[in-house]
Amino acid sequence: MHLKLLAKKFLSLIFILSFFLLSPEKIFSQDIDKKNNQKTAESLSIRLKQKVLLTDQQTKQVETILLAYLNSGEKGGKNLIEAQNKIDILLDAKQKVKYQIIKADWWNEINLVTLNP
Repeated sequence: MHLKLLAKKFLSLIFILSFFLLSPEKIFSQDIDKKNNQKTAESLSIRLKQKVLLTDQQTKQVETILLAYLNSGEKGGKNLIEAQNKIDILLDAKQKVKYQIIKADWWNEINLVTLNP
């Protein structure tokens, strides 16, 4: 009886220790992903700024939209359409014309980055 109790305590201790040992890796990995997503969003929003002539405020808003998209668990589908619509709303008429020309290539670049970080 005493041996079973010791075995349960030992297994519980191993479980708790393994949780604490494995958790920092996962947390550290998530931090790296978020930093990479931040850099990617910043880089791609600056590229769009140069091609479409965004204002600084629009560039920041595009960066925020891209970061939310990149950090979302689901790439493509509903999230992609939502991000594209939010960016469309930010643009004035002249910017929209330029954006429509580069939109497919720009979003393909984003998708490539998300597939190959």
